[in-house]
Amino acid sequence: MRKKLKKITKILGALGMSLAVLVTSSVAGYAAESVSLKDKNFEYSIDKNTEGTKGIFITKYIGSDKKVTIPDAIDGKKVIEIGERAFFDNKNIEEISMPNGVVRICEMAFSDCTNLKSVNLSKSLKYIHDSAFAGTAMKKIKFPNTLITIGVGAFQNTKLETIKLPENLKYINSFAFEGNSVTGKIKVPDSVLKVGKDAFGSNFNYKKVVMPSYLKITSFKKNYVAMATVTSKKKTKDYEAIYIKKIKAKTKKITLKKKSKKLQTIAYVKGLKSSMTGILKNNILKYSSSNPKVVKVTSKGILKPVKKGTAKVKVTLRTTKASFKVKVVVK
Repeated sequence: MRKKLKKITKILGALGMSLAVLVTSSVAGYAAESVSLKDKNFEYSIDKNTEGTKGIFITKYIGSDKKVTIPDAIDGKKVIEIGERAFFDNKNIEEISMPNGVVRICEMAFSDCTNLKSVNLSKSLKYIHDSAFAGTAMKKIKFPNTLITIGVGAFQNTKLETIKLPENLKYINSFAFEGNSVTGKIKVPDSVLKVGKDAFGSNFNYKKVVMPSYLKITSFKKNYVAMATVTSKKKTKDYEAIYIKKIKAKTKKITLKKKSKKLQTIAYVKGLKSSMTGILKNNILKYSSSNPKVVKVTSKGILKPVKKGTAKVKVTLRTTKASFKVKVVVK
């Protein structure tokens, strides 16, 4: 019995050592990836971003230049992220130029850089996080069409005079552009799913904010959220547009003579608590005709015959750009 116990003890001991080696190797491997490295101007780490891309994360600027160009690569690896507080409270920097590999700018990355007046953003940038450029001296900035999210207070209390938002933007969070000097109109693009509370607050010189008609204010936190109205035989219900999984034509071919006809779209909606299939209200849709000389289509989806012929009408969901085409024959 004692011999058996000794054998079991030896086996368990060996297993324990093996596991310890594995754990140590894993931790060591992770530490090696996350260890802080340094060159002349930057502290950085090598890591994977949330999309699984491995590259350089800039963690701190240690240089003294007024004009800073972030390199495309360090040690042969692409720079993909500007880390939290990487340039925070640097009073010397006036210009920043970043490489096109940067996908994310983290919280407070350039916050309180009070002399920062010019920023060239990456052409593949997707995320600008909370307070990333708050308290800087920028008067203008050009956003890439890849941008998806602008975080809470990302450009709060800067000196921006104009705001031109990119076409594929999805989220503008609370106080994003609060406390600037914007003049003229601010146009929110069709792609946007949410505009947070006071996103454009305290810009006393701007004329108005033009938002897509499908954005509805909620009683909770006073956010504007993209809503879609769907009607079935039994009921009409509003859903957040993010829950629309698919759209299609009620009929694939429509024949017109003299009278106009409304084009109807079926939506498949799958929410957190319920699902529904029904006719989608047209305020979240966009229409275009391949041949307006044959058939015209209004913003409300009304098909108007012009002369005999055939055309295709394209219907697009404004928030995601999902679309379908319907053949229209005018007799």
